[in-house]
Amino acid sequence: MFAFAQPTVPTRLLQVPAGVVPGVVAVRLRTVEELVHGWDLARATGRRLRIPDDVVERELAFTRDALADIPTGRAPFAPPRPCPEHAPPLDRLAALLGRSVDPTR
Repeated sequence: MFAFAQPTVPTRLLQVPAGVVPGVVAVRLRTVEELVHGWDLARATGRRLRIPDDVVERELAFTRDALADIPTGRAPFAPPRPCPEHAPPLDRLAALLGRSVDPTR
């Protein structure tokens, strides 16, 4: 994440696995990746990841918008999984990106 601290990053075009995107989008993609993989690790180790809900809600909205622009069947993630609307934002983000948030799994 240190590389994203450079002052020119938001205005530059950067290569990411999904293609070339504006720097500000690359930062958001990386943030979502860190959130979801953090969720994965917390889930696997029986811990709770504590991220402010407003941060996760912002990235959840970004992810929904980004996925809406991808043709059906071309998303780089598993299809969204069921998740209660009242679930914590991080669970909703994980489910949107194909993770099972069912605590029994």
